[in-house]
Amino acid sequence: MKKNRMNRVLELTRDHWSGRSERRGGYGGEEPDGYFDYKEAIPVLFATLTRLQDLGPQAAVWWRCGHRSWEALTDALDNPKDVRAWRRRDEARNAERKRQQALETEQRQAEVREARERARARTGRTRHPALPELRQPDLRLRHRQFFRSATGRPQLPRLPLRS
Repeated sequence: MKKNRMNRVLELTRDHWSGRSERRGGYGGEEPDGYFDYKEAIPVLFATLTRLQDLGPQAAVWWRCGHRSWEALTDALDNPKDVRAWRRRDEARNAERKRQQALETEQRQAEVREARERARARTGRTRHPALPELRQPDLRLRHRQFFRSATGRPQLPRLPLRS
């Protein structure tokens, strides 16, 4: 009979004690996540006299609407699915993402070091002999010199006239 009354109260007061769902994440392949906002919610607690008398008010004798078990009063008044829990999960995700990026960077650097070592072992040199010759010349200097007139001022190139 008690459980039936509790379920009826749960159904009738759901709008007052349930939090509003806030969705976060889910971008770029992330798993969608979120939290419940309880700013305007009213916690509704149940306790039976027999449980209070047998265990005392500090024990797990409180049932909060929306929670799934009997809890101590401080736990029953806490909101385990609120923004604090989401922030903890988000910080853990960010830490894992940074750890993964650092691991990938370290692997890339190790691959580059290995490639350099193989090149040194093969040729006995640290750089390829053709590399200094592959550098691009500074075309801006030649361009400026080519289009200067006798007066020293820049001059546009003359284009042939069409007939």
